[in-house]
Amino acid sequence: MVTNNDFPVKIEANDRRYVVCRCKAVHRDDVEYFTSLSNEIQAIGIKESFHSQRRKRIQSEHHVHSLMILREEDQDINEDANDSINDDIMEQINV
Repeated sequence: MVTNNDFPVKIEANDRRYVVCRCKAVHRDDVEYFTSLSNEIQAIGIKESFHSQRRKRIQSEHHVHSLMILREEDQDINEDANDSINDDIMEQINV
């Protein structure tokens, strides 16, 4: 993720994902405000709602057929990459 926000907020303490909210400048460095906001987000299940809405949007944007095509293309790319890696390994072993 790329952001110009100085302080993205972690979704969970042990998570790599962040959420960036547009807030007024008066709240910058206001730990109490963001702690309260975080507690509200967790209490009303915004995180689950966010992920549910995101999944629905992704599913509506892609047809099943295009997802299958992408998966097949990904498999071909992976197979080609693995073949060349395996060839390189075999060359090193046989030298």
